[in-house]
Amino acid sequence: MKNSKTPVTGIAETETGNYVFYLSDYSVKFMDTVIDKYHRSKLKSVDGFIQAKSHNNYKVLMYAGQYDIDIVNNLDMRISSYIVGTSNILDYDISYFDGLLFVGGTLSKLKHPNAMNIEYDNEQGKTYIAYSDDTQQSSFATDDFSCDVTIGSYTTEHHSLESHSVNNEKVYLEMIFDKPQKTESVYRHYNKLREILSFLTNRKNVGVEEIYLLHKDIEIGETKITGQIAQVFIRQEKELTQKHQHQNLEFECLEESVGKLFEIFYKTQDRKKSYSLGFYPETDAHDTLITNEIIRLVCSALECEVGFVKTIKNEELEIIKALKNEIKPIIDNHKKGPNKLKEKTYSLIESSMAHWSTAAADQFKILFHMYEEELTIANKSNYKIGDKEIDALVKYRNDITHGSYRILDPTIAYTTYIMECLIYCCFLTRIGVSRELIKQWFQEDRLLV
Repeated sequence: MKNSKTPVTGIAETETGNYVFYLSDYSVKFMDTVIDKYHRSKLKSVDGFIQAKSHNNYKVLMYAGQYDIDIVNNLDMRISSYIVGTSNILDYDISYFDGLLFVGGTLSKLKHPNAMNIEYDNEQGKTYIAYSDDTQQSSFATDDFSCDVTIGSYTTEHHSLESHSVNNEKVYLEMIFDKPQKTESVYRHYNKLREILSFLTNRKNVGVEEIYLLHKDIEIGETKITGQIAQVFIRQEKELTQKHQHQNLEFECLEESVGKLFEIFYKTQDRKKSYSLGFYPETDAHDTLITNEIIRLVCSALECEVGFVKTIKNEELEIIKALKNEIKPIIDNHKKGPNKLKEKTYSLIESSMAHWSTAAADQFKILFHMYEEELTIANKSNYKIGDKEIDALVKYRNDITHGSYRILDPTIAYTTYIMECLIYCCFLTRIGVSRELIKQWFQEDRLLV
């Protein structure tokens, strides 16, 4: 993210004196105002930020982690993020926010801007610009908060001596929370949004152009508005994906499922099943690349999705379930006996039993046949993918995981791609998308291209 108003200069206070800072392109230099050869001080981190103020009276927060920083005279730092207040007159408290506004970048590849329509009056020979509401609204809740999400597009007007233009290009996504959020949590929310953008584009190099912290109920005269109090700048190392919009799964496609999509990505708890993705291409240039690491990630994601499908049943699974029920009383009795083991050992045994199941390949094949119609549409190659190929893929994953050298062949690679399609089928079903829509999206090449 670029800051058109850099460099930023100002003062950072410490207990032993002030430091002048010069911030430009995510590099900051702190310069001592005390002329002393060995003057030492500490820049204290408050909620992960070094707090400062620019020379033109804007609040500045520079992300530095949770540790105080020692300075001897001067210090050069590279930082990953900083935040600048939007007003040097009004004293907004930027230690918290009520909402977030994300603008442009990959978002503009996931919605057709439709806030501006051109209307023609043939009788008078005139053209009119009509503005319309193209917002899409949804909501979701976690254990900590609930959130209203609005997705729409901006219209902007530009005047200059040479031209006058009106355009409708940038897409925005606004999140309004029911409870105030600490400023350091902006990174968690942005990372969650990036995960969602990756899912919709099948790319890792996703992001936005602008981020703003919002406050509700800002008084403007006799009215109250939701307004921007600070802009967040986060360093992005890679150029954002340039995939064509019609090759992405757009927000309009998901309709009512947008809220459920956010909910799944947000509802992650330690040691609880959630989702296992991450096999997306790093960039547009890697869109057809399959590696050993991607194969491992795909198999892990399949194992995760299998755990969510309650309809996976066969005779062997029922026998395993009965076996668990037989063994559990034996373990419980052993705990009461004279040769009792450590509690950690029992926990290990019970944890192992919880994962008793049929072979991974057999579970994947059951899942594959559940979505065989969708995967037949997704398979646009000459490779026939079935049970034999799934067995070979799982054998390959097991071999490379346990240190064996294997040569990746085209059949294994394409089977991996079809398994990625299967993961999308499972995930989209979990957020409430109909199977007919999934088939349509595979036909339209909106998934995994």
